[in-house]
Formats: sequence, C-alpha cells, structure tokens
Amino acid sequence: MIRSMFGKIAQAAGLRRGSRRRLNGERGQAAVEFLLVLPVVMALILGITDLSLAVFSYNTIANAAQEAARYAALHPAAATGTCANPTAGIGDAVCRLTAGLRSDQVRYVATLEQGVVRVVVTYRQPLFSAAFAQAVGHSGELELNAVARTVVGPN
Repeated sequence: MIRSMFGKIAQAAGLRRGSRRRLNGERGQAAVEFLLVLPVVMALILGITDLSLAVFSYNTIANAAQEAARYAALHPAAATGTCANPTAGIGDAVCRLTAGLRSDQVRYVATLEQGVVRVVVTYRQPLFSAAFAQAVGHSGELELNAVARTVVGPN
C-alpha cells in the first residue's frame, strides 16, 4: 500500500525509479565539488584576514611613528631599538602606542638631521596564510614601514 502510494506520488512528480538512483549519485558529486572549491574559499578567507590585520598594524605603527616624531620635536634625540627592550623617551612613545602588536617585531629608528626629526617604525606582520605564502616562495611575513618627519621646535 505504501509503495503504491509512493509510486503514484513519484509518478505525479515526474520521477521514475532510475531517477532516485541518480539523485543518490549526485550527493557524491556535490561532495567532490565542495572539496574542489574548499581550498579556494579558505585561501580567500585567510587573505581577507591577513589584509585586515595588515591594515590595522600599519595604522598602529603609523600613529606610533607620528607620536614619536612629535615627542622628538620637543625632546630632540636620536634613538634606535625594539619594543622588546625600548629606550627611554622616543622608545616609550613608540612602544606605548604599539601595545596591541608583538613587541619583539616592532623596531624603531629616530634620526635628527638639520633640525628635522625622522622616525621610522618597522613591524614584521606574521601571516595567517603563511603555508600558502611559503608554497609560492614567500617568507610568510609582511614587513610594514611607517615614516614620520617633524621639524624640531625652539627649546
């Protein structure tokens, strides 16, 4: 009774017995298509994540460089270091503003020439997609540089 009801419903819907087998085979096809598309989608998601973090990191170090240049305009001095062990003054200004980044990867150089202070802050951003990047010959890190210049004011 149930089979005959199913047969009538299937006939009304335009399905035949062979088409049910074909639908079962299409499930395997969908799995194969998913496996083919998955690496592309994952690479796209990781790329978007890496780009977002790189923009955040660059904005952070650009702000730190500008603030360090402002500080150096009032307290002129040359300084070089990392945020893992900062120097007083300019180093404190840089490291305080880059607290959200990995401190061992933040480097700064402040130079004073002819009344102009130039501060360069460098950050090596590790990539989430490092495995993909290394597969194509990249190091898996992105080096970001921000430069700020300020004229030294009279003391």
